[in-house]
Amino acid sequence: PLISRNRVIGVLGADKGKSEGRISQEDRDYLFSYANQIAVALDNAKLYHDINASYMRSIQSLALALEAKDSYTKGHSERVTRHATEIARRLGLSETECERLGQMSMMHDIGKIGVPETILVKPGKLSPNEWDLICRHTTVGAKIIDPLHLPKNEIAIIKSHHERIDGKGYPEGLAGEEIPIEARIVSVADAFDAMTTDRPYRRALALRDACRELRVNSGKQFDPEVARVLLGLVEDGSATPARVIPIHQHRTVGS
Repeated sequence: PLISRNRVIGVLGADKGKSEGRISQEDRDYLFSYANQIAVALDNAKLYHDINASYMRSIQSLALALEAKDSYTKGHSERVTRHATEIARRLGLSETECERLGQMSMMHDIGKIGVPETILVKPGKLSPNEWDLICRHTTVGAKIIDPLHLPKNEIAIIKSHHERIDGKGYPEGLAGEEIPIEARIVSVADAFDAMTTDRPYRRALALRDACRELRVNSGKQFDPEVARVLLGLVEDGSATPARVIPIHQHRTVGS
């Protein structure tokens, strides 16, 4: 038996094959020692998984709490996640890949926790220093999730979702397929939700205008295939914009 913390967590089987006679005591001792090592390894793996899962849930909760403070972005991550996972399915990503994409999409803007609220809700043009702080949210977010030791393509969802196909994005100026497909998907989903919701610096675009922006910037800012899939989702009603915030709810810095 594989025993950990006084619980049986598995069984190690051994077969002598064509050998005759009983298993020797030496072999028994070896098997018991091997079973104990396996049990410890399995228990440690489960503990590591549980700690990672708990940390990820904490980050997701923090991301949602950050959004809840701002009526402009409340619900943004859920919508981005919904659009991104549906795009991923249409592109043929596996269900496991879609699930992981969804988990990371919920945290794609977690790095904005390091950006002052006055900048996030500023109605006017950002100064160069303010824009620099905004741009840092991708690398700050990547550092926040660093303890999870995630695969590069999952980290890229947070770090690279503001990269552009033409190489003019940030933080690294990646271009084309240098940008992992997961980040290219979230980039389009993120931009679509941003365009179709009110922001402090502009009103929401009409759906037809947002779709026009996706087409115009396809191959420049956006991956053409990803943009095409999202446009298809809009056409069949699978991707719909959020409710527009009434004008009387608009706020200014400090309100």
